[in-house]
Amino acid sequence: MESTITYDTLELFKSKPSIAVLMSGTGSNARSILENTELREYYDVKLIATDTPSSNAHSIAREFDLDFLEQPVERFVNQSERDNYFKTLGHKLGNAGIQGLFYAGFMK
Repeated sequence: MESTITYDTLELFKSKPSIAVLMSGTGSNARSILENTELREYYDVKLIATDTPSSNAHSIAREFDLDFLEQPVERFVNQSERDNYFKTLGHKLGNAGIQGLFYAGFMK
């Protein structure tokens, strides 16, 4: 029996999936991903997103000519607020054509 999730994932990787890098701080992890030419052969990194306005995400996005998304949050009051945050973030990333994520210190 074939799994729909497995099939969809395999179909996605026949081409280079559009990826967002999620980061929060100085960007050392994000920069390592973006400077890894082998990794970038398989993934089309399109966007950097951050939850922290004071992070280096915007400058790194400019440096690598990537789209930028800022979705600030300081602390979740309850599970519903957390769920809403990620639902909104997911919609914004989906609208940008993002198909996968690299976590690079997001929400630290």
